Amino acid sequence: LFFFFSLNLPMIVGNSIQKQASKLNGVIFYKSGNNDDLSQKMNSVAMDYQSYYVQSQQLSKAVTENYTWSKIVLDWLDTLEK
Repeated sequence: LFFFFSLNLPMIVGNSIQKQASKLNGVIFYKSGNNDDLSQKMNSVAMDYQSYYVQSQQLSKAVTENYTWSKIVLDWLDTLEK
C-alpha cells in the first residue's frame, strides 16, 4: 500500500490503517465498511481533484522518510510495549 502512496496521487483508504499512516498528509480516509462514506469521499475527490492532488504531492517524501521497514518495525514494537 505504501508503494501506491509514493505515487503522489490522491488515495482513498479505509481508516483501519489510519494510525499506521498518520504521517501521510494527503491520504483521504473513509470509515472502513461504510459504503456511503466511501462514496462521499470519492465524490469529494472527483469534484475537487486539483486540491486533493496538490495535497498528495508530499506523499512520496513522507513515505521515504517515515515508512522504511526498520521504522515501521520499531513503531509497531513501540506500540506493543504500551
